Amino acid sequence: MNTKATFRIGLIFYIGVLAFMGSTDLMWPELLHPDLREFLESDAYLSEVGDPFVIVGFSLALTPLFIVSMVGMFVFWSPARHLFLAGAVLGLPFLALLGPQVLSGLSAALSGAFYTVTGALLVLLYVPPVSQLFKRET
Repeated sequence: MNTKATFRIGLIFYIGVLAFMGSTDLMWPELLHPDLREFLESDAYLSEVGDPFVIVGFSLALTPLFIVSMVGMFVFWSPARHLFLAGAVLGLPFLALLGPQVLSGLSAALSGAFYTVTGALLVLLYVPPVSQLFKRET
C-alpha cells in the first residue's frame, strides 16, 4: 500500500474516533456512573463551565478550521497541515473553557486514542515521506 492511501486511511480512522468519542456517552448513558451523571446534571457542574458565548465562539472558529484542514489533508493541500496545527493549538484553551470533563471509561479510552492519533498526525505531517506529499511539484 502506498503512502497516500495509508495516510488517507489514517485520516478516516481519526475522524471515526472523533465521531465515536463525541457520541459514546450520548448513545450509552448507562456507561456513566450514576453519581457522575447526577453531577453532570447539577448546578455545581454548570458553575464550573466557562462562559457559553466564548465556548460558542471557539466552536464556530474551530469547526470550519477542522473541516478545511481535514479536506485539505485528504487532497494533500499544503496549507492544510498548518491549519491542522493551528486547530490543535487553539483547541487546548477550548478544552480548558469546557471545565471538568466527566467521561465513561469507553469515552476516556477513545479520548486518549484521539489525542494520541492527533499527535501522530502532527508528526507525520512534518516528517518525510508524508510531508513530501504536501510539497507542490513544479
